[in-house]
Amino acid sequence: MNQSINQRHALIAYAMHCKYRSCMSLRWARRRLTTGIVIKKLRELAILMLILALIGISGRIDSEDAELVANADVSALSRVGDQ
Repeated sequence: MNQSINQRHALIAYAMHCKYRSCMSLRWARRRLTTGIVIKKLRELAILMLILALIGISGRIDSEDAELVANADVSALSRVGDQ
């Protein structure tokens, strides 16, 4: 919830700093913020895929790892990779 409040504040601040405070400026600011969120999610997905590749290379994929992958729990996968 705190992250959504911070995103909302960032959007408002970004829109206020736009040269024109028109609807188009607000749309552009919202699009830019959304693009940042998408890039962040793609980065998280790339990290998850790297962890899965490392687990696969080490040959330690078993039923527990497969269940973790099915649940896509990144923190649990990082713990498996640290073992």
